[in-house]
Amino acid sequence: MINLLPPERSKQLNAARQNTLLLRYVIGALIVLGLVVAVHIAAFALLKTSEMSNIATSEANEEEISNLQAIRDQSEEYAKNLQTAKAIFDSKIPYADASVALAKQLPEGTIIQSIALSPDLIGEPTTLTASAASYEAGLLLRDRLDSSEIAENVSIASINDGRAPGSEDGGYPFTIILNLTYTDALLQPRGNVE
Repeated sequence: MINLLPPERSKQLNAARQNTLLLRYVIGALIVLGLVVAVHIAAFALLKTSEMSNIATSEANEEEISNLQAIRDQSEEYAKNLQTAKAIFDSKIPYADASVALAKQLPEGTIIQSIALSPDLIGEPTTLTASAASYEAGLLLRDRLDSSEIAENVSIASINDGRAPGSEDGGYPFTIILNLTYTDALLQPRGNVE
């Protein structure tokens, strides 16, 4: 084929073809770049949504954990109480029998306010606090415990009269603190004590 176009015109046509091709490449590159940016934006949005969802789930879980912490503390305390109860039952110490034995020594008009019962206290000096309706009942309590087989070395640490001056209140106005030493007989099983 014979080229009848002038050389200048032929250069112009070649340049126009190349410009068109370059324009297509630029448009194609822009489209690809736009798609890449769109994919990145979509991935970022998806990851951000996922992050927000995870943060919300984490906060809900932490709140639930804090709510369950109280239950966990209660269960741990319950487990400790069970261990203590098991130790008491395993030691087979008859605390009920010991309480009954002490109650049998109480004269009329006296009640026990506080007492400590433990195998560690056998043979060791300890105190017993009682209330009495009269001074004489407090002295009688000391005498009955001293003459019993469950205590020895019984002495009065103090007797306090809680009545207001000049009043004749009923009840148990006298507070008696006794020093005593429990004997082995206190924690001996007695079975069904009458």
